[in-house]
Amino acid sequence: MSKIYFISGLGADRRAFDRIEEFNGYQKVFIDWKSNHKKESIKSYSKRLFENFTIAPDDIIISLSFGGLIAQEIALSHKISKIILISSFRDARDLKAILRYALTLRLHYLIPNFRISLMSTVIRNWFNVSSSSGTEILNQMVNSTNIRLMKWSMEKIRASHFELNRSIIMYNIIGDKDRILRLWKNENTSIVTSGGHFMVYENANEVNKILKQLIIPSSLQ
Repeated sequence: MSKIYFISGLGADRRAFDRIEEFNGYQKVFIDWKSNHKKESIKSYSKRLFENFTIAPDDIIISLSFGGLIAQEIALSHKISKIILISSFRDARDLKAILRYALTLRLHYLIPNFRISLMSTVIRNWFNVSSSSGTEILNQMVNSTNIRLMKWSMEKIRASHFELNRSIIMYNIIGDKDRILRLWKNENTSIVTSGGHFMVYENANEVNKILKQLIIPSSLQ
């Protein structure tokens, strides 16, 4: 059976995918974050994340936010032909201008090493979360965030540079109300109306419909 690997974003974990449906013919596999090594490359880190998995070319990777950079690395090293980015980006140029500027100034290094839960209201606003269940699950994930991993990840985003590879089909599912990403498009873009950065949970019905179209052949739907 082919597998779908799910990679969450910064400050998130597998709970972000709680509302994503099962897909016939695929086994869902969730990738958990590991602590980074000092000065570790994203290529090395991606390899460590998947070191206990056997990846086949017909497997699929679905990723959120920063997970998109990991998905690209794994697709290149394992010749996976299909990756699906949800509320994600190809490199730092797909972020909102104010965030790109903050990364350029390396302001992420000024984030203190205390519980990021103190910033939960700000994060909830950036993620455009309004439902009570979405707020609860986002708060739970924020409370368990690894600050050092977050700082390392933001530095990797700052230094990222996308290079088009025609052997990889990159699907882009993005919300038109995302406060973190600009509304970037490629030849395989689906736009979720009123979708924010946490639309994988908040707008799960719309996201599931798009995923079904991308994953399950039309003859089997």
